[in-house]
Amino acid sequence: MPTTTTPTTTGYLNAADAAALDAELMSTPGYSLEQLMELAGLAVAEAVYQAIPPISERKRKVLFLCGPGNNGGDGLVAARHLVFFRQYDCTVVYPKRSNKPHFVNLVQQCVNVDIPFLEEFPTTKEGTIDDTYDVIVDAIFGFSFHGEPREPFATLIQRMIEIQQQQQQQDDNNQVKILSVDVPSGWNVDEGDVAGTGFVPDILTSLTTPKLCSQNFTGRHFIGGRFLPPAIAQKYNVEMPPYPGTSQVMEVTRQHIEGTSHQRHTNHTEIQNPSSTLSSWRDEYEAYLSEKYRLEQQQHPADTPSSATTASIIDSSSATKTSNNDMDRNDENEEEEESWLLQYAKHCAEKEARLAANEQEQYGRYK
Repeated sequence: MPTTTTPTTTGYLNAADAAALDAELMSTPGYSLEQLMELAGLAVAEAVYQAIPPISERKRKVLFLCGPGNNGGDGLVAARHLVFFRQYDCTVVYPKRSNKPHFVNLVQQCVNVDIPFLEEFPTTKEGTIDDTYDVIVDAIFGFSFHGEPREPFATLIQRMIEIQQQQQQQDDNNQVKILSVDVPSGWNVDEGDVAGTGFVPDILTSLTTPKLCSQNFTGRHFIGGRFLPPAIAQKYNVEMPPYPGTSQVMEVTRQHIEGTSHQRHTNHTEIQNPSSTLSSWRDEYEAYLSEKYRLEQQQHPADTPSSATTASIIDSSSATKTSNNDMDRNDENEEEEESWLLQYAKHCAEKEARLAANEQEQYGRYK
């Protein structure tokens, strides 16, 4: 049975803070990426179980659409767990596989439990979209995505939209439900569907905490990720939902999420150090990105925007935007973008630790 409760839960995080929180999870408390992915994938599997519960007459059919980055890895883990729930048949569409050892292992783990893999969206013999699935899990792009999707992922998103359009006149019980992992694919993490794709999933499973783009989401909304240490939750102004029993997810409403504070999504560095000599944390991030693109320009001159374009990357409010050239290559380089975001977040955490150590030293000197 779905579990919906009314206490306040968690606020919304922007893309930069979400990356910083992930980086801190993998440093301070000592989680590994593999551990977090396993926990996140288990939460996604349980969200599918709650939203599309088993039926007696047959196994539920689930189609996973997996991208090349961590979001796709969460999908691979979720598919494996659903098979072990024994009441689901899973198929994975994985057109661009990562060659990193952990992802290779995740694929093998799925193969070991007889999960079939496809290179493209399945179609019927007549060439039409195969909409015989009970649920489609959108695990294409995560919170590091920005820009516009490119092939083959643009087609996968379009196929989901077409299925939704075909079902508009159908009874709700007969419709294929679409569940997005953390962020609906193709959406700007901070601003939502700015590309105007029209894609809106039926169900969203936010991992750790909802992202800014989900503020106006009106479908069924689950929060998953029961692993956030209290100190980190407090640092990022995240109030974790009271997960019931042994459940890894909890269904919430928009009112529950907003019940904490309208400033939950504010950058944590600005909250903790409002008197910083920098005009904002974004200024330092812009300088960091400028250096990143300068180095990329030296290595790949034809593929990288000039340093003059990096000023457009930082939105003065909260969103991080990119130049058109950068947008063209984002979906192909999601893993690289994730790496840069995590490196920057680690840089911030190390700097804060040095500042704290210096303050402690000065305090001890004059104590």
